[in-house]
Amino acid sequence: MRLNIYPVLSFFLFSALIAGMSACAPVDSDDVKTSGMRAAFTVEANGDGKSYVEAELTLGDSSFTNSLELVNGDALLATANGETKLMREDKKLFSDITYKVDFPIDTENTAFKIALDRPDGKNAPNSSVTLPAPVTITSPAAGATFHRDDMLTLSWTPASNNMTELQIGHVSSRCTDTLGEQVITSTKVNDALLSSDPGSIERQASVFLPPFTRQDPQASCVVDIEVRRRRIGTVDPNIGEGGYFYADWYDWVQVTILP
Repeated sequence: MRLNIYPVLSFFLFSALIAGMSACAPVDSDDVKTSGMRAAFTVEANGDGKSYVEAELTLGDSSFTNSLELVNGDALLATANGETKLMREDKKLFSDITYKVDFPIDTENTAFKIALDRPDGKNAPNSSVTLPAPVTITSPAAGATFHRDDMLTLSWTPASNNMTELQIGHVSSRCTDTLGEQVITSTKVNDALLSSDPGSIERQASVFLPPFTRQDPQASCVVDIEVRRRRIGTVDPNIGEGGYFYADWYDWVQVTILP
């Protein structure tokens, strides 16, 4: 007999949701000095001709991650290729608030800046990063099939220089377990964090499976494998609690991994 745990899980997930919403309530930006803020700034490109900029400011000295909601004229402005745009608010689950904008450019070494503009506080105009070199996965082919014990060669276009960090792993999977039931997971699993850019690695296919399949050796999965090249930028020092600003270029390929 198989125990149905979904009602129990639903109860705990609902409880966690309520607790998370109350613990992480947004804070108005005009209640916080720039020196008390922390920044999470990113730029992403994936070969569609655009770059996607995202920013979140949080209360830096809080035991919880309280997002800041920009009010009373406070604004985030993103600049790339000589064009400046106002970043738009995007509210997420658990009261997270991010600000987004995109630009029709994804050329290597394009410089991006994010400026915090405050009419009644200290500005922070000089957070910056540049795009790394593009990534294109050249093997395996999309839709290729492997068994767990097969060796999988993952190849991509290497960068000639200025590569800061390379992340490789599976970012999502749709699996069928031993009983034929569908299991979906979006857990990101980094197989490698490389300090060089060799253009190719060889791994057993099972490395790219989600962790639960170790207890279910007959599970089969459709897996998205990703190569992500990252360049680290700088956060304006006026944002007193620091944070990060990085730019990623990534590509992915979907394969099937059988028992």
